[in-house]
Amino acid sequence: MYINKDVTINLTPDDVKEIITEYCKREGYKADHIHFKVNTHLEGYGMGEYEVTEFEGCTVTCKG
Repeated sequence: MYINKDVTINLTPDDVKEIITEYCKREGYKADHIHFKVNTHLEGYGMGEYEVTEFEGCTVTCKG
């Protein structure tokens, strides 16, 4: 028998910060500040324009 299971995981910004903090700690650093860069822009034309929000990256300030 083969069972195929799909799983959806929803992460909050705090969950992602915790994951990054734990990774930095494992690498020997202390994450002081975590900043997510998110941008919104318009796509489409005229009456069909709509906003698109994109994750553009993350900046982590660490101390070693």
